[in-house]
Parts: sequence; structure tokens; C-alpha cells
Amino acid sequence: MFGFPILLNLLEVEVDQEGYYRPQAFVVEPDHLIDVTGIAECFDTDHTVPETYLLKKFLPFGSSSTLL
Repeated sequence: MFGFPILLNLLEVEVDQEGYYRPQAFVVEPDHLIDVTGIAECFDTDHTVPETYLLKKFLPFGSSSTLL
């Protein structure tokens, strides 16, 4: 799943007396971005359609000068 090297984001790190890092939490590959707008489009006032997000992934994407 991951190739080396991987990026880890350590959260709330304490260093003990031997010099070991002890994080409260960590995030693997924090550069992965999620399209929040695409997920928000799946929700309406009275129903939820999660398939909308997946179906839009197969539609062609047009670029414009404002996106570049």
C-alpha cells in the first residue's frame, strides 16, 4: 500500500528520557486531499446519495484559465 519513504505527521509528541518519541496520534501520508465539495454534493435536505461522488469521478474534467 505504501512505498518507502513515507511521510508521517506526529501529533502531540512527548519525548521520554531515553529520547523516544511518543505521539498521541499520527497521520500517514497527510498530503492526500479529499474533495470536500464533491462529498458535500452527496447530501441534500431530505436524503443522501453517496454514489454521486463515485459517479462524478468518471466524468471528464475540464480545465479553465482560472483553475490554472
